[in-house]
Amino acid sequence: QMPLLSRRCEEVFAQHFEEGEYTCSNCPQVLFTSASKYPHNSPWPAFNATAGENVLTKVREGRAYKIYCSNCESPLGHEFLNEGPNGESRF
Repeated sequence: QMPLLSRRCEEVFAQHFEEGEYTCSNCPQVLFTSASKYPHNSPWPAFNATAGENVLTKVREGRAYKIYCSNCESPLGHEFLNEGPNGESRF
């Protein structure tokens, strides 16, 4: 399991592509898997799907959604609609 870090200066998983699960940095909730991770030019890891249907809480914020861990409500970043591969969401 690899905990996602929310502060840019501590991000170590943007170029990490080993098989595994990505968990919330504040609780054991699995948020994403390596199967949904893809290379992207942002400083954060990019995923096109979550690990499950109810792992995130979303709040609309302009053209995107602010996302939170559904278990502990820790802020995780954004879901950008239609910005992932094949027009999918990018987390």
